[in-house]
Amino acid sequence: MIKKPLTKKIKICPECGTPLIKARIGFKCNCGYTWARAKKTDKAKLIKACDDLYSLIIRSLGHCEVCRRSDIQLNAHHIKTRAIMILRYDFKNGVSLCVNHHDLQRQSAHKAQEWFKAWLIEHRPEDLAYVESKSNIIAHYSVGDLQVIYQRLKERYDELQRF
Repeated sequence: MIKKPLTKKIKICPECGTPLIKARIGFKCNCGYTWARAKKTDKAKLIKACDDLYSLIIRSLGHCEVCRRSDIQLNAHHIKTRAIMILRYDFKNGVSLCVNHHDLQRQSAHKAQEWFKAWLIEHRPEDLAYVESKSNIIAHYSVGDLQVIYQRLKERYDELQRF
């Protein structure tokens, strides 16, 4: 098998035609032209903040829902993918799993999806039916919607911290 040589993409300055020099957050040219990567938008920052809070709330259960271990790192797992925005911050779509049952073992949510679905049918059938029924709904959140979601998540997290 013949290996193709690795090619390096060179960005060219649209002003003077010389190669751009790598800078801290983008590229620059000796002629004064600069190109910077786009900064995270307010919406992207809100989504990240909501994701972090949602994960903290799901993991606040304090143990893996499958094996009940609490002496191991916990992960928040979505029953249905978090790409389905209507379910992304729904607590019925979240499961607290240890790293083993989330991704590392053969019997894990990511590596053995049939096993995980069977576990859900046995232990959380109502939640599974709920997320299945909602998974075909398409939702798009505006910045205002995400701010409301963030406030609700923050209130829920603060409530959990009091106990």
